[in-house]
Amino acid sequence: MTWRKIKQNPNYSINELGEVRNDTTGKLKSSFVNKKNGYLTVDLWSNNKSSKMTVHRLLAEAFIPN
Repeated sequence: MTWRKIKQNPNYSINELGEVRNDTTGKLKSSFVNKKNGYLTVDLWSNNKSSKMTVHRLLAEAFIPN
């Protein structure tokens, strides 16, 4: 399985199955369905601030060449 760093937050990685991992702890992040748009979403933390990112966008940025 290939893990690639997430550009917006280098403390996290994503694999081709859409699993997001915290690289410092090695734990997988829990994803949830965003009630506003219906997309699978994860919370990524950096400097005590949370940002919600959609899993499909993270997958595209990591695995689809532009």
